Amino acid sequence: MDEAIVAERLRLVIVPRSVLEAAAATGHGVHWPGIGAVSDELVATMPCTQWLARLDADPGVARWSARGIVIGDPDSPTGHRLVGHAGGHGRPDAEGRAEAGYTLAADERGKGIATEAVRAWFDWAHRLGARTARVSIADGNAPSSRLAARLGLTPVDRVWDEDDAVWETVLEAPLPLRAAAR
Repeated sequence: MDEAIVAERLRLVIVPRSVLEAAAATGHGVHWPGIGAVSDELVATMPCTQWLARLDADPGVARWSARGIVIGDPDSPTGHRLVGHAGGHGRPDAEGRAEAGYTLAADERGKGIATEAVRAWFDWAHRLGARTARVSIADGNAPSSRLAARLGLTPVDRVWDEDDAVWETVLEAPLPLRAAAR
């Protein structure tokens, strides 16, 4: 069930349940067979409990949920390296809104990888029928705000996120997303 989403510099690969379970159980870095290490930094940002609950309720949601951002790495024994995660908050809603979340390892930020990953995920979601791209960004998260602007998303609401206990701005744009801003 690889079903990777392929972009120019990366692949978005479904995170296996076994990796989610190991990360949830230990709270520390784990090994992803065929990919390599999932660092402590990335495990700390993975909502494993939420992802596992979604899978328990609907195993078919895996393709819409947790995906690793994997890049090629000739120095890795597997030839790959996990640099973050991106994916949906589940299937698109009744109005066709697909919401994505993402995190990138600190050492990989500023290279356009997150923008490429999120764009690829929304392009994929659009091919499967999603009509609107949506992200929610915590107050003060300037890098994510810039990413959303590059993708053409604009504010539509402001909400309190109970899980993270922060105010977030909800941004949306029609799919397909506009061409990348230069």
